This record gives sequence, C-alpha cells and structure tokens, in this order.
Amino acid sequence: MAEDIFRFVAREMTGPEGAFYSALDAETEAEEGKYYLWTAEELENALGHEIELFWSVYGSASMPEGEGGVLYVKTPSAEAKLRDRMEPLRQRLLAARTERLYPLLDDKVLAAWNGMMIEAYAQGFAVLGDPAYRRAAERAADFALQHLRREDGGLWRVHRLGISRQEAYLDDYAFLARGLTALYRATGEARWLQAARELSAEMVARFWDQEVGGFFFTEASNALIVRSKFAQDSAMPSGNAVAAHALLDLAELTGQAHYRSRAAQILSAFGGAMWAQPTASVHLTAAVERHLQASPAAAVAVATPADSLVSMRVELPAQQPVAGEAFAVAVHLSIRPGWHINANPPSGDLLIPTSLTLNADWPLDFARVRYPAGRSQAFPALAETLSVYEDQVALWADLSLPIAAAGTAGYLRFLIQYQACDEVRCLPPAELSQSVQVAVAP
Repeated sequence: MAEDIFRFVAREMTGPEGAFYSALDAETEAEEGKYYLWTAEELENALGHEIELFWSVYGSASMPEGEGGVLYVKTPSAEAKLRDRMEPLRQRLLAARTERLYPLLDDKVLAAWNGMMIEAYAQGFAVLGDPAYRRAAERAADFALQHLRREDGGLWRVHRLGISRQEAYLDDYAFLARGLTALYRATGEARWLQAARELSAEMVARFWDQEVGGFFFTEASNALIVRSKFAQDSAMPSGNAVAAHALLDLAELTGQAHYRSRAAQILSAFGGAMWAQPTASVHLTAAVERHLQASPAAAVAVATPADSLVSMRVELPAQQPVAGEAFAVAVHLSIRPGWHINANPPSGDLLIPTSLTLNADWPLDFARVRYPAGRSQAFPALAETLSVYEDQVALWADLSLPIAAAGTAGYLRFLIQYQACDEVRCLPPAELSQSVQVAVAP
C-alpha cells in the first residue's frame, strides 16, 4: 500500500523540480470521481481475456452518481500472491485512464505539506531501502530550502509559477523541521540536521509565547489584535504538537538539553487541555509519552509555572468525602498585581470568561461550579467598565461521588481557562491545571 501511494505521488503530485503539489481534483465533467471509475465494459475492453484473473482479486463498488464503480482489493490474500501478474493489468488500466479528461491539478507548493511528504519519503527510504524514496525526499527538501526560505531566514508559505509569497505560519516551520530531522535520520547527511536546527531557531524567535509558553500560529503583527495558539489536532496534527516532536528529535540527535526543555514547556502550556480532552490532542499526547520515556524525572509536573500571571491552589474539604453525599472543593486563584481576568459571566459576549472544568476517576453524580461576582472596573483605554477578578479569588465546585466510590482513592482533575489583561492589552487565552488525589470514606 505504501509503495503504491509513493508511486502515485511521484507520478501525479510531484513537480519537475521535486516539490510536491497540493491537490488533484476528484471531479471531472461535473461528475464526482468520473476519472477514477470503471464500467464493466471499459474493463473488458482494456483487459480482454484476462478480465477473469482481474476479478479474482478486485471488486467494484457503485458510486452515488455516475455509471462506473470504484475498484478495490476484494481478496487481499490473492492480491499478495498474484501481485506480479496484476501489475501489467494495472498498467494497462492506467494507460487507458490517461485517455480521459484529466482532473484539475492544484499545483501550488505549500511548505507544511511538503514537510510532511519529506518525512514520509524519508521514512519510506529508511524502512524499504528504495533509493528513489531518498531522492524524492532530498529533491523536495532542496527545493524548499532554495525557494521557500526568505532572505531574513524565515519561510514563505506558498510557491507557484516561480513566485514564493505569504509569510509562513507555525505549521510550515514545524512540519518542515520535522521532515528535515527525518531526512537526517534516514541519510546521516549533516546538512539536513543543520537546516532543521536553523528552522527551529527561527520558529522560536518568531512564534514563541514569552508569557506562558507554547507557539502562536502567526508571527507578531500590528494588524493582529490577538494571536491564537492551538493544541488540538484537526485533519492534520497541530503545529504545537509537531513542533514539540521536532524539538524532541533535535534533542535526541544533538544531545542538547535546551531543545528538550523547550518541548517540555510546550507540553506544560497545553497540559490542561490534554487532561480535559485527551482525544483532541493525540499527537501532543504522543509527544508527552516521548518526553517522559526519555526523561523519567519529568514525570513530576508543576501545575503552575513560577512566572505565571495567574496561579492556582486546590483546597479539599477537611474531612474525607462520603460517597453519595455532596461536598465542596475550592480552587483559589492568585492574580499578579496590575493584571485581571474576566469574571464569569463576563461583561460582553466577545470576552472570554474565567471557567473551571473538572473530571475524575469516578463518574460524578453531581458537579456544579459557583463563580463569585466580579468587581466593576473602568478602563479608560477601552471606554468601558468590565466585571473582572483581581488579586485573590475562589471558585467553588459542589460535587457528589457515586456510591461505588466508597473506600477507594482516585484523582480529581481541575482545569482553569482564563484570559489575563492589564489596562491596555489582553494576552491570548491560557490554561492552568492541577490533579489532586482524593480518598473516599469507606
């Protein structure tokens, strides 16, 4: 399967200079998938008397529109056994398909997507040993470093028709750096490692959040009111997750501790989000596992960085909670002088409220959060009066554990989400998390 994908990309999605294109349309002549579908008559015309051999391996599934069907491997065991005999038949079908109207090709070159393909081809070479995969990865890497590097050391995001444009995002730096470390692992050529180190330095200089850690998605710009940060995966892993893996790669390959330290700061910055929704940040969670396996001492996490604008402390009840009975837990927040966080509820729909989310090792029978009233404060620069929390504030959670929890011990996990502001600016939304062990009365 991997070899077939590599062949397809080399044939359909690779430019003359080695860079990888972005997309190939699925629609031709206003019909979805028409270029790739086959009728029984078309297959018989292309394969003749060998059609029965073909059907012993492949099947055809009908599509919602169009006359043809999509081919699939019906009998994997037969496909593996007859692969050499199937190859000439596949090539005849490919030749027949080239007579059709070709789908539209999106031939722009994206830095991030090329980084992913460089990594894929480098790993393909490392596993399968095909020198063509090494050449493909190296040609794409050479293209990226030649055409996507700006004079100031940064990256362009897009290249098309000989023109590179648009300042790159975090994803472009992270994915390309990861591709270069994979290429170094596969080939041992020092130039790829050096390029990865240079890109990581640029990534830190341009995107690092000096206040609370982690990477912003965009570079600083006067045109941006707020710079966002993401840890959740989408169709692709998040830029912060890939950046963490790239930094861990560099720590392993160079032995330099500052790369691992920077990766650990990313993991700490988004630790609360991973606790609250682990399935939303799978790639970052994998980076946590890498980090902890490489440095067991890192397993003891600090809930609140020493330089944080907001710190948290969880206060459990003096008596052991009793299963089935309500009890209250306080989360105390300390806010640095000169700063405030929005109250809950906030003064406007566009403001981010301070919120407390919790989960536990047991299913909670009841959970309610009580937020104190905020203090009204006038902000001349905004010409507004807002409801805020300052200095010290306590949020209360009323809980009830199930009867089955009696006599057991487990963890309660607390996630605070907030946005810190002073009189003239607001920082990007941030998070704090803490996990505390609770022993339930028998």
